[in-house]
Amino acid sequence: MVQQQPGMGRVGLPATPVLWIGLGASFLVNFLSALALRVPSLPSIPFGPVPIVEWQKVGPLSGLGEIDLVLWPWLIGIASVIPKELSCSLWFFWLVRLGLTVAAIGAGAEPQRPEDFFVRPGEGISVINRGCA
Repeated sequence: MVQQQPGMGRVGLPATPVLWIGLGASFLVNFLSALALRVPSLPSIPFGPVPIVEWQKVGPLSGLGEIDLVLWPWLIGIASVIPKELSCSLWFFWLVRLGLTVAAIGAGAEPQRPEDFFVRPGEGISVINRGCA
């Protein structure tokens, strides 16, 4: 019979101080930002979205859409936990999507944002319903 030592086999929250410092800082920044919305005299912390590149309405570069900088602490925390293989594949396929949109507009398609290129507004739910039926 195998005896288990005390404290072995327990699963709980990680005890690394870096995790708790990051979690506390994220909650503090989000709390101060939410508090600034409710108390107008407090300064707000701008997290974004801040447009870096505006959407071009003509030409093939309209397929890039608007490129925004977003610095939400919870999103940065999740991004630091995602494995690099998954992150690289997500970035790769996002860039492929943008490239295909730019190529389609360059080949003569109507210039529009990449979000609106594959599913027209109002058709998203009907496409999902047809796929589930």
